[in-house]
Amino acid sequence: LDVAELLLDRVLYNVQALAKVFQRSVHKQMFQAQFPTKVSQAPKEEPESRQICDEIRDFTCHVLHQELMEVMRSSERSGGWMEEAQDPIAAELATDLYMSHFTLQNTHVSMSTLDLLQMANILYRHRKDMLPPDDPKDKLAEVLEDVMTRRQLEKPRKEDGVLITEETAEYHQHGHLWLAQQHGEWHNFRLKARFLETMQGPENEPMFCSISQAPIPSSLAMEQQRSQRDVKLIQKYTIPDKDKSVLERMQLTNEDEPVEVFEHLEEILQQLSGNKKDNDDVKYQITGRSWSDLRIGFSKIQKALQQDIKDGNASSKMRGLVMDLEEGKKIIDFIMKERGLEADFMKYIDKSVQRRWVHYRYLEETSMRNNLILKSRESYSTELKEQVETLQKVLKVAVECACPTRFTMAAAQRSEKISFLRLRRIKQRIRKTKPTPGQKIIDTMGSDENRDSAKLQELKDSIIPIQTFSLNQLESKGVVVRMHDKLPGKTRKHMSFTFQSNGEGFNVQIFLKTTLLKEFQISREQIEDLEFANKTCASSYADDFVWMNGYRLRRLLTFIVVDNGI
Repeated sequence: LDVAELLLDRVLYNVQALAKVFQRSVHKQMFQAQFPTKVSQAPKEEPESRQICDEIRDFTCHVLHQELMEVMRSSERSGGWMEEAQDPIAAELATDLYMSHFTLQNTHVSMSTLDLLQMANILYRHRKDMLPPDDPKDKLAEVLEDVMTRRQLEKPRKEDGVLITEETAEYHQHGHLWLAQQHGEWHNFRLKARFLETMQGPENEPMFCSISQAPIPSSLAMEQQRSQRDVKLIQKYTIPDKDKSVLERMQLTNEDEPVEVFEHLEEILQQLSGNKKDNDDVKYQITGRSWSDLRIGFSKIQKALQQDIKDGNASSKMRGLVMDLEEGKKIIDFIMKERGLEADFMKYIDKSVQRRWVHYRYLEETSMRNNLILKSRESYSTELKEQVETLQKVLKVAVECACPTRFTMAAAQRSEKISFLRLRRIKQRIRKTKPTPGQKIIDTMGSDENRDSAKLQELKDSIIPIQTFSLNQLESKGVVVRMHDKLPGKTRKHMSFTFQSNGEGFNVQIFLKTTLLKEFQISREQIEDLEFANKTCASSYADDFVWMNGYRLRRLLTFIVVDNGI
């Protein structure tokens, strides 16, 4: 017993020592913390120690790979792939593409500056494995080019006749990352799950990523997939390149392009076997183990079909099957000439059955989730209608400042003053003394009882809010924070900005007296960004001609709609 306890203690000690070796070799902070001296005086890792750790890592990965592959092979032998095929992740991704557009909730994610910098370093470090080499329109490549830090080159070089003096680099661990950890800043991101709402056009057609199988706009897809320009909301059954036959393609008489021999031969066998819907039994049985046996079986079935056609006992589809069998015999001759193995074809068929089972389960899951999508759409329509009605009531109360009689009576009994009544008198006085352009038009239609509701709504839609401000007014309001540096100071006092509502956005014109200098659009998507990402920053417009504060610009646009509406 004493020996066993000593042996157990020794084993535990060795495990702890091995864990310390791993910590020292993997975590630099752990290694440096054990030697709290200056960086220049800190002992360095021995090359032999690093080599031993690398060998232990490689040996561990090799053993794990062998064990996992053995588990996978045993699962396939026992039919475990059928259970694996029931993974609903693909169907859930397809369903989420629709359901994410039937929600009014906003999704927010919070990340620290340190996490963002580390994520940028990881993406930049592995960009060659993720990004295509010759794709100038890749979104991730553009983002990395913009956000990564720059460092000066010791020796400038020339590329295509252009002198390069700096290059992109990772954020330094003892510089940017250390400062980010000390500051502890966090950032909130609003995820636009309803990307189809604003991302429209052929460049943003929804499709499934060929790698992750997640639904994305086509602008985020790889160049090869992006150039196809086909909308695929449901995944099609495809054969991966790694599972295709190694034999060369064969040109058939009725085909425009060469075909995969194994794939075409499988299609013929499917026609011969029939389907379970019509009959559970195999329609045409073929016995044998070799290519010669398969060719003989094709010939026998072909002769039997030709005899049925002569006797008038066969349908028109049988004529096509006879021609397919003739092509099948040519394919078998081609495979025998290329010395293709029967075992390779059997493996191909086996993998094809597995793929079709997986795709069948995916389609079945997708079909089952259609009801969820329909219910989500119905609830979205109901919730949207309720919110619109609630906002209309709030707007009516805010405009009219009406107060129920029982509230006014209760306030009078207690000698209390209701602010709504005072605001109502102020609004009525402003409406008489300073009516908006829309209110002037409405007043010409008479009292509320004599107004036609249809004409009134048509008139409301025709009123376009528009207002002009001088540059000095916008600067005093804090809307304009900067103008172009080359703009002469004498001309600023003669400049004006005209904001005109245009659909869900605004059209802005900049004048110098009566001369139009610049014109630009503020879209609905940009207005939404003024409430979130661009709320506290100054954004440039009209090709960097003017910079405006996001929060104050959003506030100004709201006042323009209110002051010039009905």
